[in-house]
Amino acid sequence: MMGPRICERESEIVRLARLPGEPPADLAAHLARCPDCREAFDVARYMIRLAADTDAVAATRQLPEPAQLWWKARLLQRWNAESRATAPLDWMQRVEVVGGVAAVIILLLMFWTDLRGGGSKSSAFATQFWPTVAGLLAPGALSSFIVGGLLLVGCLSLFTLRQLLVED
Repeated sequence: MMGPRICERESEIVRLARLPGEPPADLAAHLARCPDCREAFDVARYMIRLAADTDAVAATRQLPEPAQLWWKARLLQRWNAESRATAPLDWMQRVEVVGGVAAVIILLLMFWTDLRGGGSKSSAFATQFWPTVAGLLAPGALSSFIVGGLLLVGCLSLFTLRQLLVED
């Protein structure tokens, strides 16, 4: 098995790329014939221009200290790790808010007629509100709240278990 073939003039071509101007005629002819040397010449010229441009930019700006860059990178790493760790909690807070709003809406719809009452609106609400709240504590309503609470705790438990199993 043969290794990659390297032109014997490649090192000479790379040294020539560092010099300004066009290459001599014999090397220009070789560059036209040899694709490996032409590629090495183009890459060397590009890298030399890039280094000169970088030096020019560095001369016009004050570059940050390496320790400061390292500190910022570590801080960014910690922030990313923290946001990954708290993402399930953030998501669950949204679920809790939506669940609470849904529960309030459902309760208002269930007891709307009781809360509305019969007479004037303000006095009917005041006279019917506390009996309606007391009715929530009746044995039938209480069992509904217990079942709902158990369902909520079960859903939260499943979510927590899933998060524990999915952890990196």
